[in-house]
Order: sequence, then C-alpha cells, then structure tokens
Amino acid sequence: MSTEEPQIPKTNIDKVVDAGIALKEVSGTQAAAKFMAALGVPDAVIARVLCEPAWRRRATSRD
Repeated sequence: MSTEEPQIPKTNIDKVVDAGIALKEVSGTQAAAKFMAALGVPDAVIARVLCEPAWRRRATSRD
C-alpha cells in the first residue's frame, strides 16, 4: 500500500480546485483543503486558491 497522494492529470486540477472552492463556501476552508489534498492538488495551490483568492489563476478558455 502506497502512502503517496494520488496524482491527477493537470487538465483536471482546475475542476478539482473549482469544486474545492465551492465546498469552501458550504463547509469551510478546512474541508475544502482536505478535499483537494485527497485528490492530489499540491499544497501550494490549495493555499493560494483558498487563502489568497486574488492570486488564483484564471482559465483563458474552457470551450
């Protein structure tokens, strides 16, 4: 059994982050951080999007 965090494709990180941000509004920052960490979002990304929303990257296009 591996103790490493699961790795998600970079193309899906934005979807996980969006879901985590939505979860923050309902269940709080800690729940959102745990959710994203469990799905392999890097800690630096979690901190940036939850604690510094002005620093969140914006998608240029999601066609």
